[in-house]
This record gives sequence, structure tokens and C-alpha cells, in this order.
Amino acid sequence: MDSVQTALNSANQQPQALAGEIRIGITDTIAAYLMPNVLQAMDQRFPALSMILFENNQQGLEKALLAETIDFALMLTSNYKLSSAIRVTPLLHSKRKLWLSPHHPLQKKEIISLADITEQDYLLLDMEGHVATADMFWGQYQLTPNIKLQTKSIEAVRSMIALGLGVSILSDFSYRPWSLEGNRIIRRDISEQIPDLEVGAAWVADKALSPQVKETIDFIKNMVDPPSSL
Repeated sequence: MDSVQTALNSANQQPQALAGEIRIGITDTIAAYLMPNVLQAMDQRFPALSMILFENNQQGLEKALLAETIDFALMLTSNYKLSSAIRVTPLLHSKRKLWLSPHHPLQKKEIISLADITEQDYLLLDMEGHVATADMFWGQYQLTPNIKLQTKSIEAVRSMIALGLGVSILSDFSYRPWSLEGNRIIRRDISEQIPDLEVGAAWVADKALSPQVKETIDFIKNMVDPPSSL
């Protein structure tokens, strides 16, 4: 919220004369958790700039980049192995934690390990490379979760967690403290090292970025990961 407010405060300053049209590819996670605030801030800061959004999966966005039907894409770059023809600049890193109900038995433990989690019903989110990522960090510690549900619906996972029907390891990027039904969800650190989720901007490596695109990427980066004032 501090990052969003910083961007909005900046957006309320004198609008800049960046104009034209930018075509941005996004995945559904980016559409839900990043773009509303980005669009609001960009519209205030650059009112003469038109941003056209195209939502697709990672493979579709790569094809669109190579076909030059979009100027750049925003995606969960840590979850995919992208083509060598695609260049990525990181925008933010988001820590993965255990999501659970405040009344879940694991909440009583001072330290929670992956082995502790294997004893619980696990809810596996099956979207945007999450399954491959989960297989990687579970396999690293030679553990297997007790999967109760594998679903493409993050709201289903959120609701079941809040009702105490399972737990999941997800990133702070998509965390919200309440389910759609108004039940509470909390987060706990895990004792093992779990890789962060990374959001990045991707474009064709051998193509120079236009000033509009470069400034847009810089603006988004400063919005989601503002430089420290210390």
C-alpha cells in the first residue's frame, strides 16, 4: 500500500508529455493484482498515453512479442524458462509463505517446516507455472505434500484456507487477508528456503525499446519497488 501511495503521489504531480500508444501483454495474475493500480497511476501521470492491454498465457505472450503485436509483457518471470530471444528486467520479488486459517493447528507452532506442512491437507494452485515451481521446491527437500485439491482458482484456494480446510504456499504478491466470504487468512514464514516469486517486464532482446516503453517500464518498476530514501 505504501508503494501504491508513493506512485499515486507522484502521479498527482505535473503530468508529463508522454503520448502515443503502448501495447502491453499481461497474464491473468498480473491483470488481477498489479494492473488496476498501475493503470490508475499511469492515467494520472501520462494522460496523453494510451495503454492497450492483451491478456494471454506465457506461451501466447512470447509469440506476441516475437510477432511484434505487443511492445512488452508483464508476467511471473520466475515461474517460466523463457526463450533466449526474450529479455527480462525484474520489477519485484515477492516472498512465498504459508497461508493458513488463524485457527489452524499449525498456527500453534513457533517454527513451521515443510515436513510439518506435509502432514496437512494441501491446496495446490495450478496456474501460471505454480505446479512446476512447487514440484521444484518440494523435490529439493525430498518431500511430497498431501494434495487435497489442485485447482486453477485462487479464490477457491483462498476460501478453503480461510475455512481451515487446507493450507498452501503462495506469494505475498497475491495475498489478501480475507476470503470472498469475509473469513480471515494469515501468513507464516517457513523454515526452509523457498524461492521468491518474481514479476518482470519482457521484450524482444534484439529490439530497442521506444522512449514510451522504456519510461513506462521504469515507472512501473518505481511504483512496485520504489527506491529507498535512506
